[in-house]
Amino acid sequence: MATVGALGGPALAGPTPYPSAKPKQTQTSPAKPRTKIGNIGYQVVVGNWVIADAGGFVRVAADCPAGMQVLSGGEENTISGGVVLTVSYPESPTRWTSFAANTSSGTASVRGYAVCGSGISGHQIVTNDFNVGGNSSIGFAGTCPQGKLALGGGESNSNPNGGLRIGSSFNPPTSGGSYFWGVDVVNTSLITQNWRLFTMCGGGLSRYQRVQGPDVNLPAGGFGSASATCPDGMVALGGGGLNASRGEAVLTDSFPTGDGRGWSVYSKNISNDGSHVHVDVVCGA
Repeated sequence: MATVGALGGPALAGPTPYPSAKPKQTQTSPAKPRTKIGNIGYQVVVGNWVIADAGGFVRVAADCPAGMQVLSGGEENTISGGVVLTVSYPESPTRWTSFAANTSSGTASVRGYAVCGSGISGHQIVTNDFNVGGNSSIGFAGTCPQGKLALGGGESNSNPNGGLRIGSSFNPPTSGGSYFWGVDVVNTSLITQNWRLFTMCGGGLSRYQRVQGPDVNLPAGGFGSASATCPDGMVALGGGGLNASRGEAVLTDSFPTGDGRGWSVYSKNISNDGSHVHVDVVCGA
């Protein structure tokens, strides 16, 4: 399994602060205590706030307690449209790690999330390696082995401060989507970069359902938030956002809701055209 490499590298491409960046409301009671849902134990763990200075970037992480494995995770920050998600992946079977770049002119706070579970049979992290050319975007989907379901997914690269952004992280809306996780990346630098796609797989669930939230419009150069909620009696195992047009928008936040029953994302439209985003959440029990 890949780990994030040395942290230096080129400065962020296009570091001009977003004029629309502004403070936003964050979750006040985000942690979901350990509980039993159907066949699985379930808990959402939230890391501490970490300061990201203007023009800088930070690493945040959250660890699962003993006896639990990480199913997915994410990142939340305090400035809408001003912080972008560059890495979000399982650093180990029990830890979810994210990197975020503060492209705004103000100080931001960032924290990480881990969605943890027990009783998941055949827990497996599937990886696929790709590259993306300079000033371009690309997307791929990872596949779980036969008999295992996709619980969530993520992305890492060896240079979190090198201009690579997560455009989308989602469960493909196809008949076979229960076995796939897709990620789109946007390379804002001028050089080819390598990245790794992670698909979180497992079984042993009594219930499994994929839910797609409503589309939320993103004005040119603007940002917006979207969410989706699991049916009663189910919790969010993983989730993410799908931006309508590859390369035109990037995720700034992606995290489970405070009650563990849904997923939320914030997205920044970096194009001159209108776009939209929706949330895909994988629900289980």
